[in-house]
Amino acid sequence: MSSRFKVPDSKLIDKSSSVRCWRRFVALRVLRGQFLLLLLALVLRVGFVIALPSNEFIPGPDQLLHDSLARSFLAGRGLSISADLLYPPDGQPEWVKKKFELYRELGGLWGLVRPGIPQVTVPPLNPLILALSYYLLGPGNLLVYRLIMALLGVATCWLVFDVARGIFGKRAALLALLVLAVYPALIYFSGVVLTETLFLFLFAAFINLIIRFRERPQLWLAALAGAVWTLGFLTKSTMAGMLPVGIVAILWPRRGDFRLKETLVLLVAIGLCLVPWVVRNYDIFGRVVIMPTKSWNLWERNNYRFNERFYNEEKEARAYEWLIGKPPFSVNRPETVRFPRFAPDEDEAQRNAKYVNLAKQFILANPGLYARLCLVRFIEFFRVLGRTRTSALVTVARLLSYGLILPLFVVGFVLSFRRSSRLSRQKWVLIAVVLLFVSVHVLTTAEPRYRLPIEPYMVAFASFFVVRAWDRIRARTARA
Repeated sequence: MSSRFKVPDSKLIDKSSSVRCWRRFVALRVLRGQFLLLLLALVLRVGFVIALPSNEFIPGPDQLLHDSLARSFLAGRGLSISADLLYPPDGQPEWVKKKFELYRELGGLWGLVRPGIPQVTVPPLNPLILALSYYLLGPGNLLVYRLIMALLGVATCWLVFDVARGIFGKRAALLALLVLAVYPALIYFSGVVLTETLFLFLFAAFINLIIRFRERPQLWLAALAGAVWTLGFLTKSTMAGMLPVGIVAILWPRRGDFRLKETLVLLVAIGLCLVPWVVRNYDIFGRVVIMPTKSWNLWERNNYRFNERFYNEEKEARAYEWLIGKPPFSVNRPETVRFPRFAPDEDEAQRNAKYVNLAKQFILANPGLYARLCLVRFIEFFRVLGRTRTSALVTVARLLSYGLILPLFVVGFVLSFRRSSRLSRQKWVLIAVVLLFVSVHVLTTAEPRYRLPIEPYMVAFASFFVVRAWDRIRARTARA
């Protein structure tokens, strides 16, 4: 009888059916575990934000700035700040009062943002969501905003899980999801009126979309990735640094396969989504302004560090005396470390250009000092504990979360480069994102909260190492 019509062996049938049943059982367990962990993440975040006083900010920088922008928008003054922000809150030390006196002398917050005039220093998306919360429940009521951030936080957990499952496997992804569900920093920032939670969601969505495109290239995925990238850029300008990864990932999804049409769709989607922002800025300044005017940060974290005023103000300056020295400083082009002076009629974009020019002059005149400052920023970016005094509970939470994740991430990240790791080829997208994101902050400005967008992926790499180490321990125990 021809082998084509040969009756299959009953043992093979039984074996194949049992394998299928086992796979279905495993898939069901993963799905159930995923659902329960996402439910845990939702309960913790929603419970946390509901427990907070709806009309009070919890500790965190720059929240009054977003509050002022949202209130001004509802009052019909656009995204502008009020004059109150040029005065320090009550109970501040003398050096803070002097700093705000200088801001008033310079005519704007940081000498850059003038009261009552629509600004471009802070991207618009987060203040607009806060304005929606104020519109629904009244000015100062943060509940809707915080609930939105809590939901976005849960969605972020799923997005990271989805990427980790494709790269590191189901068990590592489930472990990462468990850690992210209870991760203290992610829960805490759901209640802080800052860009971190919103940006983290859009950052994770962009990574998820470009990886999905590389697995199954489709035009709509490229267009959606462009729209999500734009929303991320309109939340935090750091997203600009991620565009090269997105372009390369979509242009070259696999060896020998170039997708020029899809790459153009990505760029066209970005251009179209940026049109309202560009038109609004042109109406304000009379010229095209795309990037937020955040170069005050670049000047402050380079030039201003060698200003004795900074040394007397910031604890961070004294912490790095061993690396960058202490007053009197010896720098080339010392005039670049002093606050620039502005003409009253200079707009925000012109003032920002002065900060950019001073930063460039300082860096080119002091390349050795700039290299040391990059090392300072690298240390600050990955620092475990803050410099401000906190409760023992906060310290323990940091040590048991990020403090444990950091060394495990380093090992997992290094192991992922090895061919023997047998990881999906999409790991290179994740590796490139982490390296580029860290590099952007090391070269410009860094502090611990700026690393939050990559912490979930640090957890994923750490989970990969833990699962791999556990498998090796079990294998050795079985052989023994």
